[in-house]
Amino acid sequence: MKINKLFSAFMLIAAISFASCKTPVVNPPDPPEVDTTTVTPSNTVEIPSSIQLPEGAITVSKAREICLGLQSGATSGTKYYVHGWVKKIHSKHADGVASFGNGQFYMSENKYTDGTYDNDDFTAYQVYGLNGQKLTSADQVAEGDYVVIYGELTNYNGTCETVGKGAAYIYASTNPKIGESTPPTPIEIDYQEGEMSVSDFLALDEIKSLGENKTTSAHYTVRGKVSATPKEPSVNLSYGSATFYLTDGVNTLYVYGVLGVDSVKLVNAAQVEVGDLVTVYAQCQNYKASTEGAEPILELKNGNITRTTNTFDPSQVSIPELTIAEALAEGGKLASGAYSDGQYKISGSVVEVKDFSPNNGEAANQTNGYGNATFYIGDDQGNRLQCFRMRYKEGNLWLQSDPALEVGDVVTVVGQLQNYKGTEVEVCNGNVTEHVK
Repeated sequence: MKINKLFSAFMLIAAISFASCKTPVVNPPDPPEVDTTTVTPSNTVEIPSSIQLPEGAITVSKAREICLGLQSGATSGTKYYVHGWVKKIHSKHADGVASFGNGQFYMSENKYTDGTYDNDDFTAYQVYGLNGQKLTSADQVAEGDYVVIYGELTNYNGTCETVGKGAAYIYASTNPKIGESTPPTPIEIDYQEGEMSVSDFLALDEIKSLGENKTTSAHYTVRGKVSATPKEPSVNLSYGSATFYLTDGVNTLYVYGVLGVDSVKLVNAAQVEVGDLVTVYAQCQNYKASTEGAEPILELKNGNITRTTNTFDPSQVSIPELTIAEALAEGGKLASGAYSDGQYKISGSVVEVKDFSPNNGEAANQTNGYGNATFYIGDDQGNRLQCFRMRYKEGNLWLQSDPALEVGDVVTVVGQLQNYKGTEVEVCNGNVTEHVK
């Protein structure tokens, strides 16, 4: 009996001790209310419902992963569908659309609802529009669009991008204007045997694979129409050469510094005009300027025009002769930076030689001499006119074997007038025709 009482007492003490150690149950407070209408998602926005992703489509981050796994300059070999937001339009986008029908822009996987983006982007480089058709207007791609692009990927010196020159294209886009594209219409051109269109030329394997700043050893005969876009044609009267864009209505090709028919120097800007049908025989270079951000551009160069519909006869046009005072007045009428349409003949005494760089008969450069001279001519009334980088007689390089230019010489120059930056009238793109010591 005594034992039972002791056991009961022990159990009572244990129960009291256990109860004193147990944490009391407390209901948690209700969570604070959140105004979800003002909360910006941390990094993602739903893909627009109008975009139907094709099977196997990858994100921008996956595309970057693939590119960064490649050696610099290597391509994926496999084509991918990459989807994301258009983060920013490249500065060369509008020119690319105008010249070649391809666009350049940056894509981002994530987009904030306040309009900001993350920093991990992907470059859509020289891509065509829907179904591989050329873009016809720069606004067919805009910041904030959601796009799917299709093509091979490449690692260009650490930049993750598509393979260029229209090898990739936009598969889908939220931009309504991209659906307004209409296939370009080829221009009717009278091709002769041996002449090729701009499109056929650009499709040649050796042209598509031409490396940066490489020039073909072969010459090509290409015919097309002189285009006003992206720039009007120009004639350098100092060198007697023309620079312009040639088109067949589908593709456009840059032509740089070619001479006239039979390699005769051009003497008037009217010898190459918009709308002319022109055949060019020249080499091709995939030129890339050294300036930061420059893109390579195919150009025909080191050649001449072989056939043209232009009927302008420069021999029927006399070169007007002006006094120095008249030249200053005529040049002052030009807009800042503008050139006169034709050449003028101006005579005077050399009153200052700014730079005289006769050539030694080798390639024109700083070491061998550029073969030109920059100087001022004056008159008895104190008027001065700068003659900028004038070549010597008949437009040839000014050689070391030619008479040197000195103050007091009497010269006649022929060239264009320019209102240089709106601050000074000068005669340029010309040469000395008479030189009396």
